Amino acid sequence: ASLGEIRGMSIIVGDKVMFSMIAGDLDPEDKLSLEQAAERARNNLQAALEARRDQARWSVLLTGIAHAGAVTAIIGLAILLLHRGAHALIASLGRRSDALSVAADRVQWRAYLLRLFVHLLRLAWWAIVLILLYAWLAYVLDHFPLTEPLGRGLGNFVTSLMTWLAEGILASVPGIVTVALILFVTRAIVQVLDQFFKGVQSGSTHVPFLHPETVSATRRIVNFLTWTLALVV
Repeated sequence: ASLGEIRGMSIIVGDKVMFSMIAGDLDPEDKLSLEQAAERARNNLQAALEARRDQARWSVLLTGIAHAGAVTAIIGLAILLLHRGAHALIASLGRRSDALSVAADRVQWRAYLLRLFVHLLRLAWWAIVLILLYAWLAYVLDHFPLTEPLGRGLGNFVTSLMTWLAEGILASVPGIVTVALILFVTRAIVQVLDQFFKGVQSGSTHVPFLHPETVSATRRIVNFLTWTLALVV
């Protein structure tokens, strides 16, 4: 229909006008003609009406409830088992960290690393729970006609996110391998240096410019510089 220079189209169901649109209502970024936009709107409205009709069928509703109940039980059991496993692991690492802190007569870096790992495990636990709940919500919404588009949208977002993460991980593999090699080599060098300084301290190894009384401090300084150089590299 048109009114002067204004063109528009209406979507009619039966004898009722559902809505109308004019060229000024279109989003320029969609790059659609008025006819194309009206056709898309008609298809969306038809899909919504069909979903509403299907939602009223008892067989469809009961099937959706059955799927929702099953996935709720599975997700709930998975979260329960993960919680018990994570709690046991975190408790064990916490006791190990406390034991290292009490037994050590100097700074014990392994204790701090264990505490850091415990915090990372807690973060990972909550991340996994959120992911499972998100997947549960997307699955449940996808199995009811009225909320199926929303469920599919959530599912597509997860698929896109996982694809992006997988591509990022694959792209970072060379860097991770390089860092791992640097840490491995540095740790080996530090262990060799520790053996050397222990030999000087015990008197089995003699070096003119190193003295048993000061070799302990020298060893700590050399280890600190070695690890600093590895981190800089």
